[in-house]
Amino acid sequence: MSNKEQHVPSLELSKKLYELGVRKKSVFYWLVYSGKYERNPKVVSFGKPPNNFLFDYSIFYPAYLASELGEMLPQEIKTIHYKFPLKIHREKNDTWDISYNASPQSNGVEEIWTQADTLDNAMAKMLIWLIEQGHVKVEEL
Repeated sequence: MSNKEQHVPSLELSKKLYELGVRKKSVFYWLVYSGKYERNPKVVSFGKPPNNFLFDYSIFYPAYLASELGEMLPQEIKTIHYKFPLKIHREKNDTWDISYNASPQSNGVEEIWTQADTLDNAMAKMLIWLIEQGHVKVEEL
């Protein structure tokens, strides 16, 4: 795994965001060769456009940086009665928690929470959940 792959969500999470309709531009993209030219996926940047061969035999999925994902995550989730503010926390075991915490006044309403090995993966997992649950509309990203 190159250094770039360590700073973006996994290919699986990036594909899921793409399948859900997230089409914001990114600094990096997962490059997945298709057909008989299939190889190991890798993260590329379009600072210098890839050659036409890559376009003819590949699929590109945006590989969002934590800063890009952070702009897509809402600062809070509002329901009719409560507001749930975003919380990002790094655990001692080097995992990352992303949550929308219930306030003490929410009378037992659970928090929304996910955890992953990297900040990018945790943020991507949370964004996927928020989209699937209707808290975030893809067309508003």
